[in-house]
Amino acid sequence: DSSTSRGLGDVYKRQVYANLARCAQGQVMVLAPQINYGTGLPLRCWREYDRQAGFRVLRLPLLRTTLGPRPGLANRLLFLLWDVWIRARVTATLAWLLLFAGVRTVCIGELLASSWIIRLLSLVRGVRTVAYVHGEEITTQCRDERYSRNGRRALELCDAIIVVSRFTQDAVETLLGQVPAGKIRLIENGLDTKRFAPAPKSRALIDLYGLAGCFTYVSVCRLLEKKGIDHA
Repeated sequence: DSSTSRGLGDVYKRQVYANLARCAQGQVMVLAPQINYGTGLPLRCWREYDRQAGFRVLRLPLLRTTLGPRPGLANRLLFLLWDVWIRARVTATLAWLLLFAGVRTVCIGELLASSWIIRLLSLVRGVRTVAYVHGEEITTQCRDERYSRNGRRALELCDAIIVVSRFTQDAVETLLGQVPAGKIRLIENGLDTKRFAPAPKSRALIDLYGLAGCFTYVSVCRLLEKKGIDHA
């Protein structure tokens, strides 16, 4: 369902951002949640993870609201108050980072839910904002058109846009129309070559699946139409 899909997407993004921060030689500070957005439960072993992460992690309980329906007027009002409280804490934390931690560039990894941060920081002189876009934020029709409009406005306001594929770059350029030269940067997702390297083919797998003399490839993704496995 949509919540499971969003949860898997969050896991993938966390891995991407964690590895980028790990390779940044101490130049990146990560603002992260303590609570799982999909379940509303505390993340397991987050303190242990932060101690061995290899980069500085600053955590708040939540950076955005959790998923799930909220029927009824009272629940919706409580949700709005909760959302305001979360945004206030995030804003106060960002202010501390800008004033006392020397931060001058803020990279947003969750465009639709955090586009308000880009719009807010666009009012602060001397602060650069970067949007890291994977594609789903642009190509998937959002149920709430307000989020889609806010995401587009944030992309227009930010100083730089990082896209992870040529497909995503084309989607962003189509969405925005005229884009200043150099604003969009293509950085394809990579891997840690210290952990992953080419190895000889497994004879056991070749025999098991009858692959002798065949061209074979592996695609690691969810079996969704948008992944294009049927066209691969």
